[in-house]
Amino acid sequence: MKAVSRKGDLYFEALQNVSLKKQIDHFLYQLAEQTKTPRSVAGNWREVFDIVTYHTKTNRHYVVFDEFPWMASGRSELVSLLKYYWDNHWKKNPDLTLVICGSIASFMLKHIVHSKALHNRKTFEIKLPPLTASEAKLFFKNLRSDFEIARFLMVFGGIPKYMEQIDPRLSFSDNVDRLCFQKNGFFVNEFETIFKEQFKVVKNYESIVKVLSQKNCSKEEIGKHLKISSGGGLTSYINNLEQADFIKVFTPKAPFGASGKKQKNLFYGMNGYNFISIILSRTGILSNLILSLGCLIKLPDKA
Repeated sequence: MKAVSRKGDLYFEALQNVSLKKQIDHFLYQLAEQTKTPRSVAGNWREVFDIVTYHTKTNRHYVVFDEFPWMASGRSELVSLLKYYWDNHWKKNPDLTLVICGSIASFMLKHIVHSKALHNRKTFEIKLPPLTASEAKLFFKNLRSDFEIARFLMVFGGIPKYMEQIDPRLSFSDNVDRLCFQKNGFFVNEFETIFKEQFKVVKNYESIVKVLSQKNCSKEEIGKHLKISSGGGLTSYINNLEQADFIKVFTPKAPFGASGKKQKNLFYGMNGYNFISIILSRTGILSNLILSLGCLIKLPDKA
């Protein structure tokens, strides 16, 4: 998301799966690069935030913490420290804006969006959606017809990182084959990678996805399939999957000729554009999804 270029603005991108020392060293390296000052030394986040405070006491600043869950190593302690520095130091500068970003939805929701420590301290929150069809057209820069762009969107979704993997010199079918079914294809291990990043208890989430790849289900039906209670634990799993855009929630329409009463039960199903998230998952999901998308994949390559 790096778009900070104004003088005084600071952008910090965390590293994944590194020690606290390496994370702090990387943070201070970025700080020195952006402030054009000698490299500082710190042994913990409190000392790091003291240095940030020194550089942002006056004047206009946007301070961006990107991939904050990695910075916090998946724990909430750093959120409490963040709250302390905001209350006692950073908010004293009315021209300082703190932006916290992260791709691990469960952490961001639990520890940032719904955090008791940060209650009434956030101005607003943004959940970035995938690119729309019109945005995807700009992304492809007229290298593809509208028809072919639609086909890519239906399989890969509007996620920019996924779209960057598409080779405009190859046909739609060749791209799907190269990215999804070749030994070193980009998406071959994507399911595993995403689930390990997003969720700690991978098995439970994987089981829910496997059920929903077969058909849309209510929460009670999911619980019955998995032989677990449909109470708070399952609700939490489902909510996290929904917030991470793996599944969608909807109220089914009444059958034709019915009284028109709105059904109370919510149903859950796979998000169409997250086909790639579960492809080649080694869990038996692949064949079902290929069958459901078979008509799309077999379309002729010419627009």
